[in-house]
Amino acid sequence: MKVIIVLVLVAAVVAVPLRPPHDYSPASAYTAPYYQVPARYHFNYGVKDGYSRNDYGHQETRDDYGTKGSYFVQLPDGRLQKVTYSVSGDSGFVAEVTYYGQAHYPAYKPAPAPAYNPAPAYNPTPAYKPVPAYRPSPVVLVLTLVGVVVADPSYRPTPSYRPAPSYRPAPSYRPTPSYTPAPTYAPAPSYRPAPSYNTVPQYNFNYAVKDDYSGNDFGHEEARDGYDTQGSYYVQLPDGRLQTVTYTVNGDSGYVAQVSHQGEAQYPHYQPSYSPAPAYRPAPSYTPTPSYG
Repeated sequence: MKVIIVLVLVAAVVAVPLRPPHDYSPASAYTAPYYQVPARYHFNYGVKDGYSRNDYGHQETRDDYGTKGSYFVQLPDGRLQKVTYSVSGDSGFVAEVTYYGQAHYPAYKPAPAPAYNPAPAYNPTPAYKPVPAYRPSPVVLVLTLVGVVVADPSYRPTPSYRPAPSYRPAPSYRPTPSYTPAPTYAPAPSYRPAPSYNTVPQYNFNYAVKDDYSGNDFGHEEARDGYDTQGSYYVQLPDGRLQTVTYTVNGDSGYVAQVSHQGEAQYPHYQPSYSPAPAYRPAPSYTPTPSYG
């Protein structure tokens, strides 16, 4: 068996033609395989935390084009909201919302405002005490100098220390001269109105809006020539009628309007879409089967 494998490999090597150098052929595009397998899965989870009051869950099952499931959540008002949905082929997402329990809204209790503590009273700075006035030296030195002059008239001693002159307080404060206000503002000359133009006003405009998706249908048109104005505007009312207002203004006649309605008002009977669901019954708790060794 080993000899046969070696011969086959050698033959394959010989059969491969020699390629010229630097021949880089582009790689073929990769096509992922397609698996025609119907989708099938099932999952579920649930969260219930008494400390944070979180209580919600979700479960879903799919078999090919058929999907069904439900999810629930505990609302802040105490009710349990549950949504049951299904998708069958091209039916779209069909959901049914139900509520269990009764909503509770406790009365609002505002927090008490903090008590106000006033700031401590202001203690003014103590009054300023002036520095005591300077007192000159006693006259004893002057008498000593007189005695020396009488004993020896030719001798002239060095003049003794002369006391500094008494302290003279600074002159009293002179207030700044009173403020002289600036001269009053002289306003600019009065505004001169723009010159009038004796031109007869003439114009014409119209517009219209019609949107079937939102149900909007309205428009307006008006024409003026001097003091003669006429026009009309219309709107589609919610009750199905078309309201039209035709108006004119001729000189000093004022605004003269005429209101008309076309069609017949329709008020469909109100049909509430909400249908109460039966009382919620919790699912039975799961008891695992005992294992046997």
